Amino acid sequence: MAERFFYHSFPQRSERNEALEKGLAILDSIATSGFLLTPGITEWREPREGGLSDPVRLASKSISFTELESGELSRHSERYGPFAIQFPIRKLLALGALPVIYLPPARAQRQGLEGVGSTFLFRVGEIQRLLERLVTIEALDQDDRLLVVHDGDETTETTITVGAAKELIEVLGRRHQPVQQLLNALRAFLSLVHITEDIEGEDDELKHYREREWRIVSGIAAQESDTTRDLTDEEKDRLIALDRDFFSYVEEFPTGPRRRVDKCRMMERLENEPVLSYASRVIVPADAATNAASSLEAAGLSLQVISQEEFQ
Repeated sequence: MAERFFYHSFPQRSERNEALEKGLAILDSIATSGFLLTPGITEWREPREGGLSDPVRLASKSISFTELESGELSRHSERYGPFAIQFPIRKLLALGALPVIYLPPARAQRQGLEGVGSTFLFRVGEIQRLLERLVTIEALDQDDRLLVVHDGDETTETTITVGAAKELIEVLGRRHQPVQQLLNALRAFLSLVHITEDIEGEDDELKHYREREWRIVSGIAAQESDTTRDLTDEEKDRLIALDRDFFSYVEEFPTGPRRRVDKCRMMERLENEPVLSYASRVIVPADAATNAASSLEAAGLSLQVISQEEFQ
């Protein structure tokens, strides 16, 4: 039986003649700074009488890996890029990787209980919004009566003070993690949810599900410390120079419009070891092998580099 590994392949968004330069730049970034967790938005609709609901937009921050036999990498690279970092299964699990949870999309024309996954996700999304409101109340410091604004256009004035609301949250939360920690965990969980296939075109049922994708997501804590960090201004500048269209794009996140680069996170080390030290080897195009080895050596990493031709 062929041995299986996890692979992170790149660069996906590049023309063939740009792949070498861009791939080396990404590899150097991983070697010096760590894993880049990029933001993504998925839209979900709930099946309702007569059609579908308005979409709810859920945000994630993650880096993806695919579980493959070594012989499957060549075909995988045709879509996801000619550079690949190979991880033994137990090593990637040590870094906190988790399998993606796939849910089928809701369709306007559906049969039976089709779309129940979207309904489940809507309820989880409502729990997230409830926790966000509780966190907002905890951050208030005035002792006026509590005003609640719904979606920015409807205001409800309550008969309780902010102080009383905060005291109730404290009482209900005893012997549990703080509300902010509960919210962080839920956001991390939602970063693992993905759609089984794209509805538009409907030419490949379960397309995403067949990818065997695993993710490392933002919001995971180790020894009560966040395993990821914000990017430095220098790191942001390098990413924009690498792919301006992607990283400078202003997207509408649940918290408001932001550049993609401003929503990224970096996972640099775990247990004081660079994340790339958990890998077993790097597979690159033959023309990039020498430069790739030099980049890893400069970062103090002893990691085997082999060409695609040798790997096959």
